[in-house]
Amino acid sequence: MPFAISLRASEETENLLKDYWSQFNQFETIPSMLELNYAPHISLLVYEDAPVDRLREVVSLVFSEQHEIRLRFDKLDYFDKPQLVFWASPVKSNNLLALQSEAYKLMLPVFCDQYYRPENWVPHSTLATAVPACNKEMAIAFASTEISSFDIVFDKVDCVEFPPVRLAMEHVLMPGS
Repeated sequence: MPFAISLRASEETENLLKDYWSQFNQFETIPSMLELNYAPHISLLVYEDAPVDRLREVVSLVFSEQHEIRLRFDKLDYFDKPQLVFWASPVKSNNLLALQSEAYKLMLPVFCDQYYRPENWVPHSTLATAVPACNKEMAIAFASTEISSFDIVFDKVDCVEFPPVRLAMEHVLMPGS
């Protein structure tokens, strides 16, 4: 089963992303994000297989002194390969990029999923993964609309195994900064 290191949205701010989950549900046959039974998040690294102890160690090394991370989201977008995925895009954050890169270097870089290597990684919070071909164009049109920007606070870093999502470790980030 795959493993990931993810930033998890705070309970106080996660509903802003969950509202977009609900809006994308109209295009899906099943509500893909609700099916995960996991909070809105940003996956930093993904591995097909990884030693859980090493994941935990990397989280401790990289995030032990890290404050909560506030990101502003200002647009919706999508990937069309290898599968159709709709997502919310945060404004560029050098801190987020540095944290992801540092975790990548400390982990087992050669085994990291190619899309989560620093040179390929696109920070995003997934909104839908199960839009069938018959609804693709409508979902793309919706994702292309302009949105009002909003802030999300990420207050935890998790090591998870998926699917289904199983929490292997939770690290609480320091309040505010």
